[in-house]
Amino acid sequence: MDLEELINNLPRDAEAFGPVIDLLKDIIGLDDKRPENLSKIVPQIAKLKNLVDHGPSRVSRHGHLRQWLVLYEKELTEAGAWLQDTFGPELEIALANVGLPLAGHYPDLKAGLFTIALDFSTHRTTLWYGPKQERLGQCPMWPATVAEKLARIGDKLGGPVTAENFRTALHEAYTSLTEGKYSVPVPIIQVLEAFVSLEAGHPSQAGTAKSTTTSTQRADFSYNLFRFAGPLIAAGLQLRVASMANTRRRGDFLWVPDTESGRGAVYSHVIWRRVG
Repeated sequence: MDLEELINNLPRDAEAFGPVIDLLKDIIGLDDKRPENLSKIVPQIAKLKNLVDHGPSRVSRHGHLRQWLVLYEKELTEAGAWLQDTFGPELEIALANVGLPLAGHYPDLKAGLFTIALDFSTHRTTLWYGPKQERLGQCPMWPATVAEKLARIGDKLGGPVTAENFRTALHEAYTSLTEGKYSVPVPIIQVLEAFVSLEAGHPSQAGTAKSTTTSTQRADFSYNLFRFAGPLIAAGLQLRVASMANTRRRGDFLWVPDTESGRGAVYSHVIWRRVG
């Protein structure tokens, strides 16, 4: 019995079967692209199974509904296995189309500066900047979807800022924390917080008990430190590599890449030396 036939043969008891029929209609809308929509179908099936197991007795005793559910769950398992087998090769092709390489192995794949963490139980991916440093979002575990989302993130990474504008703003943030002095080690997250506050036109909030910067702001700041490294170093900027003691709390360090392939290091302090 297919899904539409099942719906047509269910009793028209709105109180008992209304929620069941609503869920089944949702599933119909997703089932045409079953592997692509597994992340959406699986939660709906879980809700349906709960209704069948714990709902009104008329629902729990409906033989055709239970039989369909058992068979459909088996089909979902098969679709999940197919997706797991094909995801890597198809993702490599999809990423190549947007100019990104693929490396690593399940469950954590790498695409340049990004990590793609796979969850085969939910059929969703979590996208990270760096080696799981800054969480950038989630999306269904479908190659084209992942590649498109990473391409959009990559296009926006760092924001629309020039090297000179970033250097000037960063220098202002640093000196606002040192009262204009140079060669003073300042915690890198305090500099980031001052930078974000000044860019937003607000007084510096650096040094508060809890960092208020977002993962996106941390990723943008990190990427700009990397892509503008040449001019920044020439202007006197130095980054101090974090000691083990300074890598225990997220608010004490920032990962910065060394290359577009994703190699990098974590830094704890900013030092700006006077040049010339």
